[in-house]
Amino acid sequence: MISSIQNRPPANGPEKTEAKSTQETKSTATPFSETLSQVKNKKAKAEIYHSVMESSAKYNLPPELVFSVIQQESCFKPNATSHCGASGLMQLMPETAASLGVENRYDIQQNIDGGCRYLREMLDRFGGRTDLALAAYNAGPGNVEKYNGIPPFEETQNYVKNILSNVDDFSGAADMKLAYESLFKNIDPLLFPDLLAKRYQISGEPVAPEFSQIRKRV
Repeated sequence: MISSIQNRPPANGPEKTEAKSTQETKSTATPFSETLSQVKNKKAKAEIYHSVMESSAKYNLPPELVFSVIQQESCFKPNATSHCGASGLMQLMPETAASLGVENRYDIQQNIDGGCRYLREMLDRFGGRTDLALAAYNAGPGNVEKYNGIPPFEETQNYVKNILSNVDDFSGAADMKLAYESLFKNIDPLLFPDLLAKRYQISGEPVAPEFSQIRKRV
């Protein structure tokens, strides 16, 4: 979840933190394919795919990382809203969305573009460290800087581990093809035909060099 408040303590501590997704952050990640199979709206699936591929390329991010963040934040529900006001697929807070130029947090393309832009900013801020960027996305960059690493919040630590676990599971070319095939199963080819025609042209190699050792970061 992205929040404009950066320095609150953990959610399970004496006070609340902004680090709270609509999906409960558990210590075990939900299988990526299981979540994808729950997305029923075919046009929404195609739009999610289009937006993830477009924005991940725009901000030099591996698409599997973006998919994993979306899964953890909202379970692929475009209209998801958390109790603290974060909304959309990548759970943008109102203030942060405004700073990213996102006018409608429930718009699939705008939400994903804003979330990817913010994730890229966190990667640049923390020297390309994927684990720290994810921790900042969840708990705020101020907390990462305060603790000089992943904050000692159970929720944030599980959040980072869950996302990297799913990235690791789907980082291979074959696995990525299976994931996208699951995402697009039975979609009418007339929906976004230019995108669907390219769905198998997916590299298993990370887009940016900082992801080459992603599984070793946590």
